[in-house]
Amino acid sequence: MQGLFTQLVAESLSEERLGAYRYSGETHFDALLRYMWNAELGAALYTPLQHLEIALRNAMHQTLASHYGSALWFDGNCLTKYQTGQVAKARGKLQPEDHKRAGKIVAELEFGFWTALFNKSYAASLVPVLLNGAFGNVVKPYRDRGYLATELNEIRKFRNRVFHHEPIWKRLDILRKRYSSIMQLLLWLSPSLFEVARITDRFPEVYRQGTAPYKSSLLALIKD
Repeated sequence: MQGLFTQLVAESLSEERLGAYRYSGETHFDALLRYMWNAELGAALYTPLQHLEIALRNAMHQTLASHYGSALWFDGNCLTKYQTGQVAKARGKLQPEDHKRAGKIVAELEFGFWTALFNKSYAASLVPVLLNGAFGNVVKPYRDRGYLATELNEIRKFRNRVFHHEPIWKRLDILRKRYSSIMQLLLWLSPSLFEVARITDRFPEVYRQGTAPYKSSLLALIKD
């Protein structure tokens, strides 16, 4: 019965997808437990990532709007051609009457737009402004373009893996590191929002428990 049930589930998920959760010699049951854990890890990371993304874009936007004296600072000549195109793309998703509403445009700009503001191309222009504004709480030696560019880029790639339901359980050291980076950056950007995030933060518990919470429930489902 266990083999038949987990085989049917494997067919629904696809052998290729479930195979990413199985070690050599293991059964569909073992892989399914890990698949469930991975899904819960992703769900637990969704809220911290959401808080970070919102805090990041708002802090950076507010800093640059203040520096340039305009909420539509991105319409100036401070961005690369590629990122100017990203702003145009964001506007394209809006109704015409919202094309001058900075808050609407900022909300449509992708996470990668903001992380890219720490690229080398902005080292002499936007980065010093952001380090003294949005990232003013970052302690030395971490208040550094290279460090923040690396951290933000790694979080961006990790965020995409989480949001696209990819396996994140295999490298537990990397998983812990990314979670710590997310929470640390959130603390630097907005200590108050960090405290709010802690209220609903399930990641440490989900990570600690592993697959154990799902085993008995899955076995009971198979027996039924």
